[in-house]
Amino acid sequence: MVKLPKSKPARIPFSEADVDKAVAEFRKRLQKAIKKHGAGCCWSTHEASGVIAEEIQEQHLAQHANDLKEFRSELFDGMIAHVWGIISIDRGVIDGKW
Repeated sequence: MVKLPKSKPARIPFSEADVDKAVAEFRKRLQKAIKKHGAGCCWSTHEASGVIAEEIQEQHLAQHANDLKEFRSELFDGMIAHVWGIISIDRGVIDGKW
């Protein structure tokens, strides 16, 4: 019989302050992205998905390179891409007809 390793303990909890810190950094990064790219919505689900896929690919590259700083940055970029898509839907630009 194979002896299985002990599992990791339950996840280490985080606080509301940790959430507030991450959200505050996200908002700063989002504003920087808006200044860089403009506040224009995505035209279609294909465009939004393409941007998201690109960010996920960059996240995977950082992960495989064991570059924690870049991986963290790409997590924020992915969040921005997702929110950008949500805004595009909520504004009615992406209407699902394409």
